Amino acid sequence: LDLLASTGLTGSFFVEGWNGIHHLERVSELVERGHDVGLHGWVHEKWDQLSDHDAQRLIHDGTAALRNGGAASTMFRAPGGTSSVATRSCLAELGYTIDASLHDRDPASVHNEQLACIPFEWPLVDGYYYLHLHPDDPMASTRLEQAWLDRLRHVATTG
Repeated sequence: LDLLASTGLTGSFFVEGWNGIHHLERVSELVERGHDVGLHGWVHEKWDQLSDHDAQRLIHDGTAALRNGGAASTMFRAPGGTSSVATRSCLAELGYTIDASLHDRDPASVHNEQLACIPFEWPLVDGYYYLHLHPDDPMASTRLEQAWLDRLRHVATTG
């Protein structure tokens, strides 16, 4: 956070709702420093295996916990990247504007005329390097940094 502050940058952090109870001061710090805080499940459960009822309950609980820390909680990314129509409907009802749960193979779309469903690319997610691609690789952080820099260069040169 200090590095981001020193460069004048803010970011979007997807945080599990559990942290709004157990690490409320850290959630509040993100908000106070001008960062966006989105919901990332309750405790990083296997979202695609939850019943619609359980997913909706966790969205409600997680939203309340993060909002208690001052987070606007209008962004969501399902743990594992997969959400459902029921999840998106619940998010829309709670005033969410972004669902970044889609896999990179899915096109961007709008749900209920208010919830932007924005695809992401796994290689641009930090957990991809630490959990899936190179779980025991001490160079994972270097590989992550290089991937992000390569992507930023690509975007800067291609628009």
